Amino acid sequence: MKKNQAFDISDYKTCENCIYSGVLPDSDIVICRKHGLKNSGDSCRHFKMDLLSVKPKKLRSLKSTLSEEDFKL
Repeated sequence: MKKNQAFDISDYKTCENCIYSGVLPDSDIVICRKHGLKNSGDSCRHFKMDLLSVKPKKLRSLKSTLSEEDFKL
């Protein structure tokens, strides 16, 4: 990932996030318009990101070693 790039598409490149697929309820299978039934973790060369279907990953917690005394004047 580039230094200034906030969003890396390769982290989300799965059939589950593609505009050509539809997720089946209660299963790990998607219906693709290009290839038929596929697993949700697969991807192909026809992949195009559907930004509304992306579920963002959890942000890491920022644990700090600073105390209240560090902010006092």
